[in-house]
Amino acid sequence: MSITETQHSAYPGPELIAGTYAAERTPLLGHSSSSRAENQDMPGTSQEQMPTLSLLLNQSGILLKSALPVFGTHILEYGLIITSVLAVGHLGKLELAACTLGSMTANVTAFSIIIGLAGALDTVLPGIWGASAARDFTSGTGQETELNKYKVSDSRLLGLWCQRMAVIHLLFIVPMLCIWLNAESILLLLRQDKDVARLAGQYLAMLSFGIPAFAFNTIAKRYFQAQGLFTVPTKIGTVVAGLNILLTGLLVYYPRPLPQALAPYLHLGFVGAPLSTAISYNLVALGNAFWGWRIEVSRRDRREELAAREQTKTLDPYRSASPTPTDSTNSSTYASSERSSSAYTLQEINDVQETRSAWYPLSTRALHPISLGTLLTLGVGGVGQTASEWWAWELIGLGASLLGPTALAAQSVLLVSCSTTYQAPFALGVATSVRIGQLLGLGRPRLAKIAAYASIVLGLVVSLIFSSIFWVWRKQWAYLFNDDEDVAKMVASILPLVALFQVFDGNAAITGGTLRAKGKQGTGALLNLSAYYVFGIPLGFYLAFKDVGLPDSLPDHPVIHSLANQLTTILSPSLFTFPSPQPIFNGSVTAMSLDDPKYPSLPEATVALRGLWVGLTASLVYCSVFGTVLCLLTDWQHEVEKVRARVEAEERHDHRENPSENASDEATFVEV
Repeated sequence: MSITETQHSAYPGPELIAGTYAAERTPLLGHSSSSRAENQDMPGTSQEQMPTLSLLLNQSGILLKSALPVFGTHILEYGLIITSVLAVGHLGKLELAACTLGSMTANVTAFSIIIGLAGALDTVLPGIWGASAARDFTSGTGQETELNKYKVSDSRLLGLWCQRMAVIHLLFIVPMLCIWLNAESILLLLRQDKDVARLAGQYLAMLSFGIPAFAFNTIAKRYFQAQGLFTVPTKIGTVVAGLNILLTGLLVYYPRPLPQALAPYLHLGFVGAPLSTAISYNLVALGNAFWGWRIEVSRRDRREELAAREQTKTLDPYRSASPTPTDSTNSSTYASSERSSSAYTLQEINDVQETRSAWYPLSTRALHPISLGTLLTLGVGGVGQTASEWWAWELIGLGASLLGPTALAAQSVLLVSCSTTYQAPFALGVATSVRIGQLLGLGRPRLAKIAAYASIVLGLVVSLIFSSIFWVWRKQWAYLFNDDEDVAKMVASILPLVALFQVFDGNAAITGGTLRAKGKQGTGALLNLSAYYVFGIPLGFYLAFKDVGLPDSLPDHPVIHSLANQLTTILSPSLFTFPSPQPIFNGSVTAMSLDDPKYPSLPEATVALRGLWVGLTASLVYCSVFGTVLCLLTDWQHEVEKVRARVEAEERHDHRENPSENASDEATFVEV
């Protein structure tokens, strides 16, 4: 058979729908060194007879190579927020309190929801891209591979599903913007300090310019990752992170050497920090769009080149039958020095698959209600899986604040440490989700199972490394963040528990990625909700406060007193009269001395904070054990059928709505 150029304007050039893998293999980025291992994913190769240990090592290498750039991407994204907080922290306590309140509000009302909704793409996109590669290969001599005419999926559906997620994000962004632009009034209604509420409202108003870009970036990141282009977001993030540091320093402080004539316009102070973050989000969005455009142009040029080469073969089959030393294809891939024009080498198949387009022209198909419903269902589960965990940490932070400034400082050190180390297993979970999704789309259940097992083993190794670091340097660790001796002692006493925490936290992140690949976001949400809110957090609060007067002492605490007054005032403002509440961020709380009788003593606070972390650890043991069991009991063949059914349903819908375009696609495969 021969390949001819597809003749329709929407998708010019030959596209072989059928193939093996989705990896970082575009002419723009160069050939990936991992292609030899990925080529083994093809049916009909010796990989089917490979022992499990060899496959485990093979998949571990692929996962590590994918996870490293993802880890870099997440660290850079985290750095955008850290830069803002560090810059504002030097302006004063009021500004830092407002930044903290604004960041917490942004996380709860927007960022966690956007990221959770985008988690639906972790299920859909890798399977689509995997199913669009060549599949059902037939191996003639073992060295020569031919394509058949079985069309599995159009690779451009990747872009179509991204458009659908953009529609869903748009529906949610509108109420988010309404909340952010009226944040000051809402925070005052919640009885926050007037100055803190005012600054927090300004923080969110400035940051609101970055919400659409942030939503776009969550989609674009998955768009690239599903194709195996893991380094693209990292490269863009590296450039923007450097620009963000410069921009933050310029807008917040405007150093003296700069022209003072521009100071009234550029020296913004507090609001410069969120504005620089919003600008950075938009710069990342522009970088994603530009890079995606370059990749599509490069692929189009490559398709035209391959079409010209194929036309030459068709006109002169004898010339292409005998490879010469000048041919780019290694002659060892041929079974003999003579072959017909209907046979394709592995390199030629790879060349064609590198040209697959992932962009779908803007279309009303993005508004298809059934497909939007599928994404919304998966996305809501993703919100439950992601937001429930974020909100749980906010509650633990509130519990730590009840124990006094020293405990709150120690909690900050522990939280920043765990958040940073968590990026590594989370990145591995993302790589696992993409890899498993691709293999399910390829119809490779055994490889998908091996990839899941390999990720669990790798996660254990990574977590043990971090655990060892925390254990060995437990007495010195806090001094990286704070010079207070009491804080250092408290952190050192809890770090052994945190070292154990790392193992289960890493495993939960990886099994969560496997659940997303299977489309089990709802299961992950139920797992997190039950682990944190039914089991872990109640246990942690009980252990933290059972020896310091729970529940008798808590109503007398200024924070609890304020929260109780706020809640009752909101619910029944006309039935109750209460004294003026004390805001969470006012001076009576932030400036409380260590000897204040309302706070537990230092030993009691240490034991109480350890109790909170025991609850967190128990939650993650719960998530880790049940998540691992769910992964081990997976029917991977059934998961393959689910992906195939989703792809075939989309293809049937495409055939009904675009019969002429579908017929044109069939011209891609022509029998000679």
